[in-house]
Amino acid sequence: MLRFFQLLLIGISIALLAYLLPWLYRFATLSPEAKTFVVYSRMIDDFAIVNHNADKKLPKYSDLSGRSYTQAEFDSILPMLYYRQLLSDGRLPDTLFGHAVNSKLIAKENFVFRHAPAHINRRNCELYFLLESASSRVDLQMPDDVFRFTKEGIEFVDMTQNKVKREKTALFRKAFTRENVRLPISKISGNPTVRKDYDEGYFFSDASGRLFHFKQVQGQPYLRHIPLPERLQIAEIFITEFLGRHHFAFLSDTEGGFYALKAPDYSLQRVELNPFFPQSDELVVFGNMLDWTLRLGRRDSIYYTAVDAQSLSTIRTWGQLRKQADCTESLYAYLFPFELNFTSPKDKYFQPRINNFSCQAIFFNLLLLITFLGISKRRNTTLLMASGLAIACLGIFAFIPLIIIRKG
Repeated sequence: MLRFFQLLLIGISIALLAYLLPWLYRFATLSPEAKTFVVYSRMIDDFAIVNHNADKKLPKYSDLSGRSYTQAEFDSILPMLYYRQLLSDGRLPDTLFGHAVNSKLIAKENFVFRHAPAHINRRNCELYFLLESASSRVDLQMPDDVFRFTKEGIEFVDMTQNKVKREKTALFRKAFTRENVRLPISKISGNPTVRKDYDEGYFFSDASGRLFHFKQVQGQPYLRHIPLPERLQIAEIFITEFLGRHHFAFLSDTEGGFYALKAPDYSLQRVELNPFFPQSDELVVFGNMLDWTLRLGRRDSIYYTAVDAQSLSTIRTWGQLRKQADCTESLYAYLFPFELNFTSPKDKYFQPRINNFSCQAIFFNLLLLITFLGISKRRNTTLLMASGLAIACLGIFAFIPLIIIRKG
């Protein structure tokens, strides 16, 4: 029994050390990082870069070719981004590349779209609010019911009485039957909030992979099937509801394609971008009436792509590594064979996960093994071999608890 509790204590200690030691090392060697903001400038046909230095000095303004700018010059080469400053200075142009512009038009056409894997890698409450999209009121209002999908079809539930709204349910089920929607719903995207200018309801794909637009218009169901190109399989749907109303949503497919679903004709337009996989990749889009800048972030690299706002074809691209490995990172790889984490920026789940396996740690593990064998007082050959194997595989995580109880 004593041996069992010793093994249990060693196992718990190994798990705790695999979590704490890498965290303590990163905390002790933490250093401020420079932050970089990159966006395409059509005025210079290049990427404009703002470097915020880690030592908190004034930011440095430059472009990809290496030219430096003053802050006022930088405002001028990005009129769509810094239009309010230019307007205040009296420097906002009346036309840009043949387009008449003013502050209201620029503000209307500008948008920012952000996606992180944690937005979709999580469990969702499968209860949805359906706002009225054509209300007589100026402001949007939240409904007093929610809808869900059951084996029988869509179902509306009164939140105050916790009862099914049978008449409304029957009305909307007819629309789903008429469009031959096949359950269960595979993907669904909406933005049920009143903090927006208009509501487009939801976009969803059914069990057969067909895409639909679903909303409520003056109490009646609006359900429209959207034809897709043959063999296109939807991976994720991102409703947009941008102020300019040029697009309904963004879509991604299982092969890494990224698409814009245009309004009002529901035409699908592919964005020329490196393969994008929402479950693991980050994506930020800075859009204006002339061009979009797309920042595709992966584990070790970042890709910047500028596309034309109308054709969505590539103008310029640039890729860079996220961070060059320094001496502290190199030493980390030699000290720890792996690390134990319970959370991840890639999802919202709390669960044990082993990351950052390192083959370089075998050298330090062998050094710890030799040290352990040299000072160990164990006479039991089996236990000695088991302890040695644990240290060879688990390194310092097993070495510390085994040294503490080496007299056992």
